[in-house]
Amino acid sequence: MKKVLVTPDIAKEWLANQATNRTTIRVPTSYYWRILEGEKWICHPSLALRFNERGQLVDGQHRLTSIVDSNISRWFYIETLPDDVLDAIHDIKHRSLADRLVMGNGWNGGDAKILASIGNAVSWRMENGEIDVLDRIGFSMRSYTTEDILASFEWTRVEPSELVSIVRRFYEQQPAKFRIANPTLIGLVVCQRPTGWQEFLNELCMDSHPNRRESVLALRRALGNQDYSPTARMAMIACAYNDPSLKRIKSSKTISDLMTGNWEGR
Repeated sequence: MKKVLVTPDIAKEWLANQATNRTTIRVPTSYYWRILEGEKWICHPSLALRFNERGQLVDGQHRLTSIVDSNISRWFYIETLPDDVLDAIHDIKHRSLADRLVMGNGWNGGDAKILASIGNAVSWRMENGEIDVLDRIGFSMRSYTTEDILASFEWTRVEPSELVSIVRRFYEQQPAKFRIANPTLIGLVVCQRPTGWQEFLNELCMDSHPNRRESVLALRRALGNQDYSPTARMAMIACAYNDPSLKRIKSSKTISDLMTGNWEGR
């Protein structure tokens, strides 16, 4: 194993000579870019770029793509491994953020998945001032740490245990065969706590609410379309909340904060 300063030009060369690999995904690439710009990059042997014995890159395309996109050079450890060892490494299950919440914070598996997904979205909102609308990619793709997630809930001043309880209650109100408001979407509404948030979630989640608005009916129909990603659905929920008179709700490329809501300072 050796240590190399990887420049954008070197990264381009290695990416052009990599073994057949999965399609590059925007979310992890943008995550690495933020680390590069924030001077939080860690160079360690356990985080090495891996090559096969034919000199082809087999592990590290997202990190190298971030080097190219950001035009920033960083030190990496480089190791060459035989194919059987690489196969064994690829078979090892990645520890998700939910796994780490279970292991390090004592949450049960189901609650940890809910908190991880909501916390990823809120962490992005806290960092960037908006919730990004992703195409067909869930919030769980964000690569924040457990510390980031817990800090995001502290920022919203919502206790994680209280959040899980509220989310589960509203989620279970929905018809079992047509649960279109998933825990992450419900959690984002709860974290903002805009005026009338409980009434709005009742209208969204329950089949027979006496005060259901036409816009909520339209929203339910739109949310039933599986072509929409979870974040696109959140954009439609924000649209319906912020303008109750809407009769037609479309997917948006941006997500507005819920009017009269407040992410922090409660």
